[in-house]
Amino acid sequence: MKECLSYLDEWLPADGYVLVFTRCDFLLCNVLEDREWLLGLFKEVAEWWATPVINEGRFNRPGRPFKLILECESKQTPWIDHCKKVLEERWELLP
Repeated sequence: MKECLSYLDEWLPADGYVLVFTRCDFLLCNVLEDREWLLGLFKEVAEWWATPVINEGRFNRPGRPFKLILECESKQTPWIDHCKKVLEERWELLP
């Protein structure tokens, strides 16, 4: 999954990327470790896209935004706690 997300520009060229998960309250709702792994993976991919690639010939590119939107039904969802823990300051709670 990390490799697919890290090389999106090879099959889906864009100036940036946004992944949207709806009803994420139910995404890996019973597996805490997998939820943390998934958020950590998205954090790594976002850092990869934010870093420009230079001196790599045809692979050169500027840094690009990579955003993740998790839509949850409740503001009390465990996902919010995991976002705070794994993503640190890189997340924002929207109304």
